[in-house]
Amino acid sequence: MRTATNCFLVNLSVSDLLLSLLNCAFNLVFMLDGDWPFGSAYCSLSNFVANCSVAASVFSLTAISVDRYMAIVHPLRHRKSKSRARWALAVIWTSSALLALPCLLYSTTMVQ
Repeated sequence: MRTATNCFLVNLSVSDLLLSLLNCAFNLVFMLDGDWPFGSAYCSLSNFVANCSVAASVFSLTAISVDRYMAIVHPLRHRKSKSRARWALAVIWTSSALLALPCLLYSTTMVQ
């Protein structure tokens, strides 16, 4: 990864991959069966991962947009360094986890 934009693109890919691996397959089983066989703990974790991944994807797209905006509007300025991009990624994942924290704390399964 040579540029900050590549760091953001890899982060976007990772967040989408997390969502598809840890959430979509399990929700498909739930949709087909009508029952959640994975337990209450994974219910909370699944909701947390889904919300955290979606928030990280949105924040990553925002960071890519800001990076592209700065490259177009100020083409002669020094580009964003990889260390600043890594700092931005840490902020993205921390804020995403904080936004998804209520899903982890308050998600439960209900028997109907």
